[in-house]
Amino acid sequence: MENNDIENFWKEYQTYSGNNIKKYDDIFSFGDTSKMADDLLELIINGKKRGTTSLLKLYEIDKEKIPQKDSISIVLNRNNIPMAIIKDIDIKILSFNEIGENEAKIEGEGDCSLDYWKRIHRKFFEEECLKYKIKFDERMLVVFETFELIYCKNKSL
Repeated sequence: MENNDIENFWKEYQTYSGNNIKKYDDIFSFGDTSKMADDLLELIINGKKRGTTSLLKLYEIDKEKIPQKDSISIVLNRNNIPMAIIKDIDIKILSFNEIGENEAKIEGEGDCSLDYWKRIHRKFFEEECLKYKIKFDERMLVVFETFELIYCKNKSL
């Protein structure tokens, strides 16, 4: 990823939005594989995915800042090309087992059911925890972000 790509994309957004809002807070792609990154980005671009969940413990271990309401992030595709900008509109911290149908629907993945959400996220979080040599537990706290798409380069990944 070239810094120029990010800066040019940010300038495009500022021109599009007509304002000079603060600099973005984060740059990332979703998921842990290039295919997942593009699949989840496509769901965002199409308006189906409006939220994401991450383990609070990993923010603590990595000493990373927990997302805040109004945080703005640039979302990359599988090739680390900036494709979208999202803005957090709500942040909740709750345990994995407190996630409900509403949150599953906001995440917009699979059939949007709670059963699907739990199955996919349990597997993903178990794999993430293994990397950190910790054991996943459904009582672990998660950060649930609800966001809105505020800019998209185009519909093509």
